[in-house]
Amino acid sequence: MSDVEKMHFITSSGIKNIVGKDLITDRFVAIFELVKNSYDARASKVIVSFESLGGAPNIIVRDNGIGMSKSDLEDKWLHLAYSEKEEGHSNESRAFVGSKGVGRFSCDSLGKSLTIKSKKSGELEEHVLKVNWEDFEKSKKIKFEDVEVEYLSNKLSIDKIDTHYTELCIADLRHIWNEDAVTKTVESLRRLKNPFLDFDGFDIYCGLDLISIYEVVAGIEFPKESLVKSNISEVLKNKSITIETKVGNKIEVSLFDRGQHIYTLEKNNDTSLVDIEIFITINYLTTSAKSTFTRRMGVEPVNYGNIFIYKNNFRVSPYGDADYDLFGVNVRKSQGYYRHLGTREILGCIDIKDLNSRFMETSSRNSGFIENAYLEALKDLYFDYAHKLLERYIGVIEWGEIKETGREVFFESVQKNEVERFAKSLTSKVNGDFYIKYFSDSFELEEKSQKKVLQIIASKLPAKEKKQVEKIIKNVARLEEENVVKEQELDVKQEVIETLLRQNKNLSVKRAESSYAEQLGHHLPGMADRLCGAVDDLNALASIIPTAQSNLYLKALSKIRRTELELRSFKELLLRTEIDLRSPQGINWFDLAVWFKDDKLQNNHGAINVVCVMNDLDFYSKWLVRSNAVEVVMMFENFYQNALDHNAKFVEFLFDEDCLKISSDSKAINPDILDKIFELGFSSKKNGTGIGLNQVRSFLTRINFEVKASNSAGLVLFTISRCEN
Repeated sequence: MSDVEKMHFITSSGIKNIVGKDLITDRFVAIFELVKNSYDARASKVIVSFESLGGAPNIIVRDNGIGMSKSDLEDKWLHLAYSEKEEGHSNESRAFVGSKGVGRFSCDSLGKSLTIKSKKSGELEEHVLKVNWEDFEKSKKIKFEDVEVEYLSNKLSIDKIDTHYTELCIADLRHIWNEDAVTKTVESLRRLKNPFLDFDGFDIYCGLDLISIYEVVAGIEFPKESLVKSNISEVLKNKSITIETKVGNKIEVSLFDRGQHIYTLEKNNDTSLVDIEIFITINYLTTSAKSTFTRRMGVEPVNYGNIFIYKNNFRVSPYGDADYDLFGVNVRKSQGYYRHLGTREILGCIDIKDLNSRFMETSSRNSGFIENAYLEALKDLYFDYAHKLLERYIGVIEWGEIKETGREVFFESVQKNEVERFAKSLTSKVNGDFYIKYFSDSFELEEKSQKKVLQIIASKLPAKEKKQVEKIIKNVARLEEENVVKEQELDVKQEVIETLLRQNKNLSVKRAESSYAEQLGHHLPGMADRLCGAVDDLNALASIIPTAQSNLYLKALSKIRRTELELRSFKELLLRTEIDLRSPQGINWFDLAVWFKDDKLQNNHGAINVVCVMNDLDFYSKWLVRSNAVEVVMMFENFYQNALDHNAKFVEFLFDEDCLKISSDSKAINPDILDKIFELGFSSKKNGTGIGLNQVRSFLTRINFEVKASNSAGLVLFTISRCEN
């Protein structure tokens, strides 16, 4: 046996892509990471400036943090995956928001080159580091640590000794940045820090040419007009119905209705999140509140977002995005529309102070928290001690308004017996077993309660009789609790009954046939248009899909495109023919082709001329084919669209004895690709999806037909024929 040798891992320069541009693919998330690094550097201000967008553009991120020395650059910044920070742990008065040691590689996802300038207080040197990220991409055989970067230093005058800062200049940008993209960056940064909290000692500035316009050597002066600030708290103040839940050793819940304090509840924290400080605030927006929000913020609440999550003062993406529903409240609302709240009606946040890294973000930084028991406990906490309690109050005040008239409904207008029932329900074990610390009408409720009356009587009795009355008090309390539970069960049953009655009424209404046609004609094209838009958006991302996943991606895209075309074809056939569309049957393709031609002509759909010909009427019966009418029309539509996409002026459907020939005066197909044009994802058109002709071949193969493409007499020709047995 040979002697044991020690071996070591070798790091390829290709690791740069893995932790850089391939890991953080969202340019706005990359900006976030650099801003968060400034926060961890104890900066009170950071400026993000987009310079010279009309010429040689670059992005500058400058902060007044503690800065870096030469040894910091060499031993820490250049040390892959090294971080002296531990996420969540104290950084003087702050908690670190990064710890993986890869956030600095966000620079790579933004641009090909980077220049760092940094200075620490007490030094008279500015340290400069220059990195060309493409040097790491020349060969994966080169070790990561063998790729050289440039360092130099600049001497500074004595008056700069107390200054401290870091500046990142990112050039050779990988994305196109214009004013719209900069505006989107500003709006995204508004949500990066918790907009529901007051000043936290960290200002973010963002805009165009801020450094070149407000240039200073090291003073880090910032223009006030570029301060990224959200006044959402001021906008919602006294306008919304708000519930606030504070979680620590105890759980305290307070509800405010358009400025009026309704109640405060408290209980011991018996959840697994007892050692984590959490603050939840949810705002329910009435129609009036939504209107005010839109007018003041310049965006509708539904498009602003819903429930954002902030960990140690910084946002965790994608929680809160308009189309993201972490808690599944929309599914829940669909099961009880008139008693549950969905994301369209609420706006708020969950602020977590996590010093022990219980909630860990994914490495890509835009996929939220890693799934674990703490995240599941947070979901339960949100529902049990915030969302459901808000829903219960909204139900009492009839959603805060009369929809038909717009008249607002307030708590004081609720009948006293309803208020009493509501107050009692808050302290039941079913609803969390809370203790009422404050209730807006507590004195009157307390005086009227049977329990209070018995307690007053007992206090005036001798000890023996007092014990007997106290037993009665306990029984009364138990019966009250049971009564609340039964009342809630009855409420639920009543809502079910009302829902069933509404459904029965809806089904029993006899509608005119024109009503069904109008609804189908309105909704189905809209659905198809949205699917078409989704396909175009997804197709634009094709270039960044990994090769290993491209086939799966194309199949999924093909299903969406098929559904879009199916909706359009189904709508036209349903409203304009008598064909039974429920199952395959004997369909005469010539008749369907004539209908397709007439439909294009009559409804002004035809951007090009459609011709339909049968060489001999004796061939008519030969084109009675067992098939699905929708799929046949989809096939015709795909050939029509293919001709249209390739600048044809006409498309002809010629039915012969043993084949169907579809010809058009499209641009001739390159002979080298004639065998490829039916492959999924292959397209001869720029930005084409390569789906239509693949769907044609798939359909024909299923019914034992085949299709071939050729160039003939200056025309593009597709020939469809039955397969030989």
